[in-house]
Amino acid sequence: MLSIRIDAKSALTVNWPRKDADIIQAGRTFIAYESGLNEGDQLRDVSFSFIQSVFALAEAAVLAAGGGEASRATAAETLRQSYETVKPLLESALVQLKAKYFANLAHLETYALDTVAGTSGVVVRKPRTQKEWLAFLDAYITQQNSLPAPERLTTPTLATLQTLQADIQTALLDRTEGRNTREINVQGRSAAVQRLLDLLQVACAVLVAVKFNGVVTNDLQNWGFTVQAKPPSGDPGPGDPPEETK
Repeated sequence: MLSIRIDAKSALTVNWPRKDADIIQAGRTFIAYESGLNEGDQLRDVSFSFIQSVFALAEAAVLAAGGGEASRATAAETLRQSYETVKPLLESALVQLKAKYFANLAHLETYALDTVAGTSGVVVRKPRTQKEWLAFLDAYITQQNSLPAPERLTTPTLATLQTLQADIQTALLDRTEGRNTREINVQGRSAAVQRLLDLLQVACAVLVAVKFNGVVTNDLQNWGFTVQAKPPSGDPGPGDPPEETK
């Protein structure tokens, strides 16, 4: 990340954008203004076409990061709805299992349920977390499928639970993939946007040094740069290098 201070003695300073959206907007304004100038008036020390290509990459990276988040959020909502549907069915199945194996509750360990020996016999611990309930779902389907049809519990139906299991497994995979895609794209977005900001800072410095005789001027706002009065001495300046955007 570059750290550029321009015209330290001027009463004006350039306020570098900090957020991704603001950096993208600054790049868009810069390109729009530069493209409207005659070729002879365009920057030569920093290639306009190069800045344009870096801007395109940064804009695409921002959109890609948003797309990964949308996929993750959609999968998470599907998981939530499927889980809310299956949980009461599993609670009903648990009651029936405890009744069926009342004489040997330790057998429910095969259903991914924890049991402990209490003063009055074996106690079956009810699942508490989503992860525990889903482990019970998987074990329940496996165990019920291993039994002859006449010995299986009929409510909830095995077919219903299998359908919900498939929906949940798909949602879990999609959520993980969406999260991974988002993390990768966010990393790429940060690098691409920072590169764009670096180029804009260099371009601004060149404009001040070459076009405006080393003086910060409000004319820089035509290129999308924010120019404002410097704060009182000792205050943090708005032209300080921006923090990393998450």
